[in-house]
Amino acid sequence: MSEIGSYLEGMFSLKGKVALVVGSAGDIGASIAACYNAVGATVLLCDCNKEGLAKVQSGFEYPENSKYYELDLLDEDSFENFVDSIIKEHGKIDILVNSAGINKREGILDVSDETFDSIIGVQFIGVYKLSALIVRESMRKTGGKIINVGSYTCYLAMGGSSVYAAAKNAIVGLTKSMCIEWARFGIQANCVCPGHFRTGMTETNWANEERAKWILERIACERPGLPSELNGAFLLLASSASDYISGAILNVDGGSVAGGKPYPFDTEY
Repeated sequence: MSEIGSYLEGMFSLKGKVALVVGSAGDIGASIAACYNAVGATVLLCDCNKEGLAKVQSGFEYPENSKYYELDLLDEDSFENFVDSIIKEHGKIDILVNSAGINKREGILDVSDETFDSIIGVQFIGVYKLSALIVRESMRKTGGKIINVGSYTCYLAMGGSSVYAAAKNAIVGLTKSMCIEWARFGIQANCVCPGHFRTGMTETNWANEERAKWILERIACERPGLPSELNGAFLLLASSASDYISGAILNVDGGSVAGGKPYPFDTEY
């Protein structure tokens, strides 16, 4: 290996690390999990979609260095047994990625109690309680990395996404609290806010000509992001390269929050 390769491996390798990726049957979680697997981590996949997990694992570069678990974030009573089984089998959890997400695009006045409870339950309450349990049982003893997933809607509102945006904004606040309270345990907590990505969950937006036009006008790069284009950010925040990065909110959005496409202006170029 070259000197450059050795240096980069020292910075970004996850060999010897146990990474739990929550929501890893989804497009973004699956991409993150595959990235971590490729750079040496023991990757633990979990989601409520067991068939999806098996499919994700089958595409890994090193599938033998992974395992999947069925977990419903709305079933809080299952969390303790879930975490206990992981720690008994793997000894620790070094990296926690909270990437599970659901949404139903409705106006504030149209949202049912069931929809409200489901979105908040998966994207905030489940994250809050599962993360606290993992820190209590593992990370407070060994240190680690927590990476939460925020959203473009933490900065700019979109119609029909009130509950989703509320949950994601709560995650940003929770990330900052994790950072300051758990730093003494050697834990760094950060949040990645994706912009407009093309995933199974957003496909209805891209299929709608009016919505797609509105979205593209708000992306400086003039195209949707691909899940794999989030891997670099998540690898940075999981690796030793980010040992002094904590409480950060990192936008990966093609220039959306910066302003999107500019209005016409005079230029020679």
